[in-house]
Amino acid sequence: MAGNTLRAYFKRYPTQPGGFASVGDARRFAHEIQVLRDTHGWAVKDIAGSECPALACLLVSAPDLSPTEIAELLSSSGFPQLVLMSFLPGSKKTSLFALVEGQGYRVFREFDDIAYFHRSCGSVVVEAGGLMLGDPTVQDLLRKCRRRISNLSADTKVDLVSVDPRALLVSQRFDIAIKAHYARLWLAGSAKSWREHAYFEHALRITGAGRDLSERDGTGKAGLEAFLEGFHSLLGTTDPSAIPHVPVDLDHVVFDGGHRAAAAISKGRAVKCARLHSPSHSRAPSTFFQGRTHGHPPCPEAILDEAAIEYCRIKDTVAIAMIFPTVASEDTAIRELAGIGDIVYRKDIVLSPSAGGAILRQAYLGQPWLHDTGATSGFLNKLRACFPFSGVLRVILLDGFESKDLRPAKDRIRSAYGIGNHSIHITDSHEETLRVARSLFNQNGVAVLRLGVGNLPGFHRKLFTLRDWMIANGIDEDRVCVDGSAVLSVLGLRECRDLDFLYDGDQSSLPKRPERIDCHNAEARYHSHEIGEITGDPRLHFWYMGVKFCSLQVIQEMKKNRGEEKDKNDIVLIQSRIHSQKPYSPRSVLLLLMRWSGYIKAVLSRVKRRIKKVILPLIKSMDRTKDV
Repeated sequence: MAGNTLRAYFKRYPTQPGGFASVGDARRFAHEIQVLRDTHGWAVKDIAGSECPALACLLVSAPDLSPTEIAELLSSSGFPQLVLMSFLPGSKKTSLFALVEGQGYRVFREFDDIAYFHRSCGSVVVEAGGLMLGDPTVQDLLRKCRRRISNLSADTKVDLVSVDPRALLVSQRFDIAIKAHYARLWLAGSAKSWREHAYFEHALRITGAGRDLSERDGTGKAGLEAFLEGFHSLLGTTDPSAIPHVPVDLDHVVFDGGHRAAAAISKGRAVKCARLHSPSHSRAPSTFFQGRTHGHPPCPEAILDEAAIEYCRIKDTVAIAMIFPTVASEDTAIRELAGIGDIVYRKDIVLSPSAGGAILRQAYLGQPWLHDTGATSGFLNKLRACFPFSGVLRVILLDGFESKDLRPAKDRIRSAYGIGNHSIHITDSHEETLRVARSLFNQNGVAVLRLGVGNLPGFHRKLFTLRDWMIANGIDEDRVCVDGSAVLSVLGLRECRDLDFLYDGDQSSLPKRPERIDCHNAEARYHSHEIGEITGDPRLHFWYMGVKFCSLQVIQEMKKNRGEEKDKNDIVLIQSRIHSQKPYSPRSVLLLLMRWSGYIKAVLSRVKRRIKKVILPLIKSMDRTKDV
């Protein structure tokens, strides 16, 4: 399966064909070597000599090399874009991860005791430097952006650069994530009502007061259709040179041209920028949308949540920090995180220990001490330590940090709170970050966590078979949504005989499915929504273990429409679970109560540990005195 994973990795992160080398026991990379040779036409290069050509991929067998040798190997190999490192099953990886991250790498995925590291290279190419804003050439390039930069002096320095568009998605332009989300769905032809709703609500807060969407730059553009028409024109452009330059500052904050940046992201093409040596004041962070703006109430949470997921989907260099209820005050952790990077988005979620266990199982998926169903003593001890009581889980999306700074910051936070790993967890890989974001930045997903997630082994075997099949065949996970009785299996209500899914696309293009797993598009007529709406609208689905599921409401509607006897029984099962749960109080009151309750419990727990630390040595000393 590792070879299939590598194939999917290259499909997600295409690289220029080139050389690769295997260092150590090459047998550990048999599948990877076969994929690189047969699928990508790459050749093995000998790196034993002192002069080594630049490599695109380096395969390293960690058990065969010392940390010093690995560090020297990365340097002497010209810091390849990809590094695949194999480990012995159950071995400790933390120190080696820190070593590789210290060289500018970030983990993408861990699979079959192989860690996949990637390095962001060449995101900015300077094409012309030393220019001035007043130069005729620059003025001509930026003629459509004059309103945003009209207050800058003519002698402002300017560089003309070609930029990886993902670099323009920064914390201060959270709106670009919303635009990119719209663009991705529009290109896929999915979720029209949702994507237009999300676009309209965010644009309304940017353009000003009133419910009439209008651009106040003298162009006269007004109304949702006019805004979308211009965006669609950008998305349909086949000649990137026809797209005007985007003015950005030195931190890649866009002055004007958020739609151009989002279009480039969705199309996967470099974007031409004029980098101005002056800060941009065109800022729209997530907090801008979370408060009242121009008389508008806060932007709907579902839109901001989905934008945060889109942010994680686009950028493979972000991380999510989860501050557990055991921490009375998150201030120390927030200061440390803000000191190394930018806080993009924050969400506070009240969870019980049971719900906390469900999110821990997803965060730590693949760890040797964690069974898929969370039944091991190691996991139960972890759960009791991180969620000893119901409380507020603070979820922080972090960007703009150096990989080498993340682990030291996490260690400082844990040291400050004095409860080790049970105060905070920060995601290690892009895959884990996206999995956690999808679970927690979705209101249906949080509701499922609160209702209770089951531990049915047969269901989980089928679920991971589906996930591995999608990875192996490079199937877009956003186009797949599990429906049918498997949704009940998530709640532990009953084992599903089969695991069926809806596919937003041509069903005939799908490769052969594993046994007991099949496409359910033929049953789509019983759903109250089109498949593209279900897969694209976050109000109609949730995520579990990195796989998308129809929401409980969508499943109940489908089963009611189909009306078979088993459907009626399933509706009763779902309703019994929903009605058995105690209703939550209004969110603001509940958060306040939980915060104070968590604070008191955390303080008492800390006092208890300190008393033990003082008394236990005294008791042991007294026992030794008695023996004498």
